[in-house]
Amino acid sequence: MLTLLSLCYAATDFVITADELKSVVREHTLRQAGTAPEHVTLSFVDIPEQVVLTAPVTNMVVRQGVSGLFHGLSLVHIEVFSDDQVIKRIPVTLRARILKPVLVASERIDRHAALTASMVHTEYIDATALRGAPVSGIEEVVGRPAARLIAPGQPLVTSMIEWPPVVRRGDRITLRASSGSVTVTAAALALSDARAGETVFFRNMDSGKEVSARVVEAGLAVVRTSGGVLYENRR
Repeated sequence: MLTLLSLCYAATDFVITADELKSVVREHTLRQAGTAPEHVTLSFVDIPEQVVLTAPVTNMVVRQGVSGLFHGLSLVHIEVFSDDQVIKRIPVTLRARILKPVLVASERIDRHAALTASMVHTEYIDATALRGAPVSGIEEVVGRPAARLIAPGQPLVTSMIEWPPVVRRGDRITLRASSGSVTVTAAALALSDARAGETVFFRNMDSGKEVSARVVEAGLAVVRTSGGVLYENRR
């Protein structure tokens, strides 16, 4: 995930301080979290006190993982640009606490039971501690069946709810894969129905090969990379 922040420096100012790096990461986190600043707490574990550069800085880009989510101890990289060239890539380790309104089970919800408004309530919870994307809108879940048993007091994440497929077999979608600073896209056909977050096979329309990819949303799936290999083909 990329966030561009334009920071202008004097021609002779080639030093970035820790406070400036923290400010860039915090702005990135606030944009990703989509919540109020008072609900976000960042604890920086490993960050340079200053970075000396050989050219003036024009932009900084915060690069995060594919999911764009913080979980526990997290590593991000700040790419520093001078004009259009990356002149430095700075690793930063931190812990984030992001409070978000999340639906919580008010009672035991059996598997396949259709959710009603009385079964859940809203609490502010640290979203980084959840295993999955939190569910916050009650209108999203009312009438939908539970995909598993949900215990009282348990925060709801998307994997606990049975959602309709966002990709249907035969749909034409875009595959996206990244390795380092390189991103590759390709057109592909879905070989089965899939919900957001599920990993299924697609057929690359150029090569005819079958590719395993995670569905992000309607029309988009992400290929996991391994050792710089962008596509792992089933056949």
